Amino acid sequence: MLRKKDYIDQEITIFKPNAIDFFWMMLFIILNTVLTIRSTSLMEYTIRIFIFDIFNIVLTLVMFLAAEQIKKYHKEWSYVVIGVGIFQLVHLAFLPEHTNTVFNIILYVITGLLAIYTGVSSLLKSIFRAKFIKKEGV
Repeated sequence: MLRKKDYIDQEITIFKPNAIDFFWMMLFIILNTVLTIRSTSLMEYTIRIFIFDIFNIVLTLVMFLAAEQIKKYHKEWSYVVIGVGIFQLVHLAFLPEHTNTVFNIILYVITGLLAIYTGVSSLLKSIFRAKFIKKEGV
């Protein structure tokens, strides 16, 4: 059984915005932007560079929306973030020509693992929060 002070601390933690996972998502967006700019500078100017940039702009917008929803403990968005993290790691096998530098590969791995970590962390916090609310009848 929790002491009253511990219970209040736990309750405060449950209802605060999920700022830590939001921070990790913002870091993902920044690193992915650096990765996009770096990859675009290495690519030849073809229609592929246009598609690559449009895709990364959409990905950034989706991840920003996911970050906002994760901050509010939306469990479904955690799955989206985990999926994007897996996509980042799988994307290594399909890198455009001239963009498979060590720096880019490291950024893909970091952003992929960061997204997976953030998604799993947010998912666990969302599940714990939902159980707490159900148990307490809040």
